[in-house]
Amino acid sequence: ILLLGYCYFRLAGEAYALVAIGLISFAAVAQFAPAIIGGMYWRGGTRGGALAGLLAGFIVWGYTLLLPSFAKSGWLPNDFLTQGLFGIDLLRPQQLFGLSGIDEISHCLFWSFLANIGAYVGVSLLRPPMVAEATQATVFVDALQESGPIGAVLWRGRAKVSDLQELVGRFLGPARAEVAFAGYARRHGGRQGDKLEADARLVQFAESLLAGAIGSASARVMVASVAKEEPLSIEEVMHILDEASQLRTYSRELERKSRELTAATLELREANERLQELDRVKDDIMSSVTHELRTPLTSIRAFSELLRDDPKMHLPDRERFLGLIVSETERLTRLINQTLDLAKIESGRADWNACELDLKEVIEQSVAATSQLFREKEAHVDLDLPDNLPLIMGDRDRL
Repeated sequence: ILLLGYCYFRLAGEAYALVAIGLISFAAVAQFAPAIIGGMYWRGGTRGGALAGLLAGFIVWGYTLLLPSFAKSGWLPNDFLTQGLFGIDLLRPQQLFGLSGIDEISHCLFWSFLANIGAYVGVSLLRPPMVAEATQATVFVDALQESGPIGAVLWRGRAKVSDLQELVGRFLGPARAEVAFAGYARRHGGRQGDKLEADARLVQFAESLLAGAIGSASARVMVASVAKEEPLSIEEVMHILDEASQLRTYSRELERKSRELTAATLELREANERLQELDRVKDDIMSSVTHELRTPLTSIRAFSELLRDDPKMHLPDRERFLGLIVSETERLTRLINQTLDLAKIESGRADWNACELDLKEVIEQSVAATSQLFREKEAHVDLDLPDNLPLIMGDRDRL
């Protein structure tokens, strides 16, 4: 603000005395007066009306005071003062619409207040105030009236103790209501009875119990519903509406959080199901791989023991057994590499090295690899395979 004031003084202040600059500022600040005074004494004023009034007032102030000061300092052409905007005589800024004979400050205040008040009142009448605006207007307009707060100890009707206890029981539960009223009676030396009339303190006590569950304004209405009391005032209605709005906002927030928690729960459940499925697939694959690893290991051990126990074995048999050991070792290496591939376990798939195979050759090789095991068990295997078996597509190691 100080910087803007200094800039204005450097640009246009030389054509005015310091007092005149202060009056221009005072005329600008005075544009807040209609909205402030209207807010204290008029219930019908709205936020939109106040903003419209301020906008209209500042536009007129700038046209009738601020721009002429720049024209007098040489920043705007002098024709703007003498002939008006666009050469229209009625739009001369210091004789607007032909009004003359008064000083420039009074001239500005007259037209700016007229535009300000007109826009404030007009917009406020065109659009009725909302609930929040009406509540605020009631609080400010009636701020100096001598009236007790809502829910004060002053009791203007009659109610029975049993009716109040039954009302509280509907919201807090009969047992809790009975305990609360019995405790109140003990603390204040009163008696409980279906036909006894409640005093002001008991009524306020019932309202306080209900207020913890449904809000103070709603509790006031509930108590009034079981008693013969005067009609509700506008202040009570406004408070009820305000509390109802807060409860709706709180309810929507709880609903939003509940939806977020539900979505998060579903995501966690799906992730857990995926983990369980991967764990099951891993167990299946590991069980299958363990079974496949056992066969070549058994063959290698059996032929190695056979070579160790018979050092005088004929060379052709020794070479054949060593060839089988090398073949089973290569197979074992391939199976181990497949087991270490964790990506296959996570995806639930295993690669198959499919190619054209002679089924007779595969069977004969398998029998040869396990022949020592049969001999250890004193068993004999006879193969009766036709020579014209067709070629098949398969994985030799897994077969």
